Amino acid sequence: MGAFRTLLSKLCLASIRLFPLTRFYAIKSSLLRLGGLTLGANVRVISSARFVTPFVEIGENTFISYECIIIAAHGSHISIGKNVDIGPRVTITTGNHQFGGPEHRAGEGYVRDVGIGDGAWVASNSVIVSGIKIGKGAVVAAGSVVTRSVPE
Repeated sequence: MGAFRTLLSKLCLASIRLFPLTRFYAIKSSLLRLGGLTLGANVRVISSARFVTPFVEIGENTFISYECIIIAAHGSHISIGKNVDIGPRVTITTGNHQFGGPEHRAGEGYVRDVGIGDGAWVASNSVIVSGIKIGKGAVVAAGSVVTRSVPE
């Protein structure tokens, strides 16, 4: 049964890409829920956004824009609050690596949760790495690589 649920999740998460970019938000939200995500009311996801895993919670009235990539590695979680705007081509990931030796710099992998507070705005082309907390109402400037948590 676990393999079937995993396959169903992957199919549901990928199937939103079959819909027009900026239409059918309710159907796409239903598919994302069926794929394992937790979504509040009136979540709008552009069809080119990609959810690699289902370990994601999105609050009501949140908007996820074009070509975003959201990856919550197994054993971790991404929480996006309500009234959040995520701009185009934003990447959010919970996985990272320790620094390794000179023969292989990407050392042992690890995961840490990511949280984005209510009302925050993450502008286009930003990257949010593992373990980051974006505070309530915070703004992440376009093109940022967020390696430290951002206060309210």
